[in-house]
Amino acid sequence: MNDKVYSVQDVARMLNADRSTVYAWIIKGRLKVLITNEKGKKYVIPEEYFNEFVTSREKESSGYSVTDISKKLDVCEETVRRWIKSGKLKAILNYRRDGYLVTEKDLNK
Repeated sequence: MNDKVYSVQDVARMLNADRSTVYAWIIKGRLKVLITNEKGKKYVIPEEYFNEFVTSREKESSGYSVTDISKKLDVCEETVRRWIKSGKLKAILNYRRDGYLVTEKDLNK
């Protein structure tokens, strides 16, 4: 493992995200961290973990937006959002596109 590590603030700055968003990724297990104190309150992100996270986000970012799906299925965007919120259509919240993203695999289910 590389010795370079980042703080939560560093990751937030590099990904143009709020620190609370980075903490949410950590809590949800999407961003792996090392805990550096006994109380479990101080996190560092090794460069290897950061790169894995960025790669997984890039894979997630290839898919369909709500607008894309509504046009493809000839339905209103609000209908697509309802499907997502009800769990009928699996989607991820994509921070780069400011909305939901649905993969090709999930759309074809």
